[in-house]
Amino acid sequence: MKEENPFDKKSITELEEAVRANLSTQKNSIIEATKVLVYLRTTKRYKENKRYAKERFETYLEDLFSVRMGTFRDWMRALPFETEARTFGVGLVSKTLRQCGPIGTKKAFTEVSRLEEIRKEKIIPREKIDQIIIKNRDPRRMAAYEKKISTDWKAMYYKEATAHDATKKLLSEARARIAELNGQVEKLKHTAEAFGEVRSIFERKYENGIQATA
Repeated sequence: MKEENPFDKKSITELEEAVRANLSTQKNSIIEATKVLVYLRTTKRYKENKRYAKERFETYLEDLFSVRMGTFRDWMRALPFETEARTFGVGLVSKTLRQCGPIGTKKAFTEVSRLEEIRKEKIIPREKIDQIIIKNRDPRRMAAYEKKISTDWKAMYYKEATAHDATKKLLSEARARIAELNGQVEKLKHTAEAFGEVRSIFERKYENGIQATA
């Protein structure tokens, strides 16, 4: 028998308000907002909001809560580490997962939980946590991440270079067109001057003819 979800009995308005309320409070409450959002996405109940009946969940998420899909995926990945997320924040858990993977993350936070500051209920210096994360990094994940960053930079450079070349070409074409137009203007000026001279000659002849007739 399917287990009943507590969200089933709530209206779409109540569910959306729950997300807003959790997002507007402490960062640890993001985990609660994420649970509701996962439910809305899985059941497609977000479509009960008539405005988004035909929209993708990504559109609903960004429009209504100003949360990007990449951020939401990070939040979802942090759900299995709910205790750690409530203690250290979803952001740190997501970062650790990206660098260490699930196994490394478990090791890292197990090590963090044994620190002296935890036992004495003191704030742990961020440097200590970062050192533990670095120690538990997954080399394959880091290599893939660095490769992705490198690829992204190359793609960005290529895109900018292509755009720059296109701009240079357009500028060159514009300059050539301007030079062509300037040439046409000069020709028109000469034509106008010549026409003016011819007109003056005819006018003089016309006036002389009138005078001779008179």
